[in-house]
Amino acid sequence: MDFAAEKQYKFLSAKQVDHFMAYGWAKIQEAFGKDQAVEWSKDLWTRLGYDPEDKSTWVLEKINMPAHCFIDSRKFAPKAWGAICELVGGEER
Repeated sequence: MDFAAEKQYKFLSAKQVDHFMAYGWAKIQEAFGKDQAVEWSKDLWTRLGYDPEDKSTWVLEKINMPAHCFIDSRKFAPKAWGAICELVGGEER
């Protein structure tokens, strides 16, 4: 189904919108940079207690970690934020 045919998007293509509507997710290319990802995830393995080089230490398939810091998505990944707003009908939503 073509959900996005009549609307112009700044951050998304009509194809991405249709994919989101069909599958519930959309890939946003280059939503943030590699340096940002490295900085944001630098403490991940320590917090998990796992060794990134030793998969035998990866004992759980899924772990819900408590939040330890927060970031403003609008500033961290403005392209992703714009896409989210387009998908949900605006920032106010």
